Amino acid sequence: KPILVDLNDGKAISAKSTLNVHELNAENSLSIKVTELKRKEAIDFGEDTAAVLRDGDMSFDLDGTFTTQSLNLPFLLKLRNLNVDVRPGKKILGLEEKDAEMVLNAMESLDVKGEFLGSWDSPKLKIDYDKLMERVQKALVESGKKLAKQKIDAEKKKAEEKVRKKADEKIEKAKEKLDGK
Repeated sequence: KPILVDLNDGKAISAKSTLNVHELNAENSLSIKVTELKRKEAIDFGEDTAAVLRDGDMSFDLDGTFTTQSLNLPFLLKLRNLNVDVRPGKKILGLEEKDAEMVLNAMESLDVKGEFLGSWDSPKLKIDYDKLMERVQKALVESGKKLAKQKIDAEKKKAEEKVRKKADEKIEKAKEKLDGK
């Protein structure tokens, strides 16, 4: 008879599987769900990497089948409320540290859709890069707008200060002329 496996932590993680060990080369099922797992510590991939994932929530949903010869396990990884720190002096996507942080943190959510395919001895990870790049491009546009607005506001403030300074100088000169008369 099939072996039914049902594991969970009673909160955010559950895994279910049906193992058809009674049949040779039978198809088995596997389902793993992780819902809104809050990251308590930063994920640092080492000094050689440009970014540190400081904060965020993760959800993961895998639901598929496997046999002794093959895997067919589609998944969806959802990252929410991302907070990324870029290491001082490092660049990402050709952007300086501050601008790269703005771009990455503008990507408040990221969905990675993919699947594990192939055989157990040579598994392959297939990711829907078109959707992933679409989201990254959207974040770039959003953050680009924010960055442009910040730069425009900074230039506007400089121009206002310059005009105010010139106006103050002219007012002072006018006062001096009036005082002399």
